[in-house]
Amino acid sequence: MSEDDDKQGVVYQPKKGAALGARLEFAMMHARLKPADLRRRLKVEHGVTMSKTNTYKLLNGGVERTKYFMEIAEVCNVNARWLATGHGFMTDQTGRLSSREQAAKNIHRLMVQHVVPPNRNDILRLHGRMLGLIQHGLLTPELVTQLGQTLDALVDENEGA
Repeated sequence: MSEDDDKQGVVYQPKKGAALGARLEFAMMHARLKPADLRRRLKVEHGVTMSKTNTYKLLNGGVERTKYFMEIAEVCNVNARWLATGHGFMTDQTGRLSSREQAAKNIHRLMVQHVVPPNRNDILRLHGRMLGLIQHGLLTPELVTQLGQTLDALVDENEGA
């Protein structure tokens, strides 16, 4: 029996994280991001610090899952469920977020950028109320933009004082 005969019965088993890595790579291509861009945007937009090593482990299948699915999906503008499981569509059928989804995304970004610390119950209640307004269609992207400008002005006032 030759060595080639022994290899015929072997079935290739990819790493368990390979599928996640492939989806992440595809999502990054969709968003036109390099690993460094992904890390930078995660830090700026969500306050998430991811090392180069962990980023490449995630991309190369060395990690089966990450607790930052939602943040990565948002940065890459893809469906978090698809990124996590491979089920469903990578993006919605139009390739764009609805105005409510965009408003929710903007509110989350504003909260992360302007509101600290995360353990304040009053701030968490405010965030919940805003998301409730979004769900009922009462908080438009224009109002979110105005809120962002107001928060920027308040931050500038506090830094100048």
